[in-house]
Amino acid sequence: WGCVVYSLAVSVKMNILLYAPGLLYLLLCSQGVRKSAALISLCALVQAVVGAPFLLSHPVSYIRGSFDLSRVFMHRWSVNLKFLPEDVFVSKPLALCLLA
Repeated sequence: WGCVVYSLAVSVKMNILLYAPGLLYLLLCSQGVRKSAALISLCALVQAVVGAPFLLSHPVSYIRGSFDLSRVFMHRWSVNLKFLPEDVFVSKPLALCLLA
């Protein structure tokens, strides 16, 4: 059930993906390669089921919106980077640096 709950959490807030490397390590150590692959496939299936209503009605908009890396975040909602001036926070070089 852990992988299903994890996948549901990802569908709510994508920053949960930051736990993916650790989860993969734990899966590989405890379940082996085959079982881990099956559990990761289960996670993908959960994502497909959760996203199905959106994928079926507006597939291009859904995919484009899900992976829109050109978004600019609002400085006022920042917690970790509040010390930066707003013009630096919304700059393209900083965004690219954070993605690297």
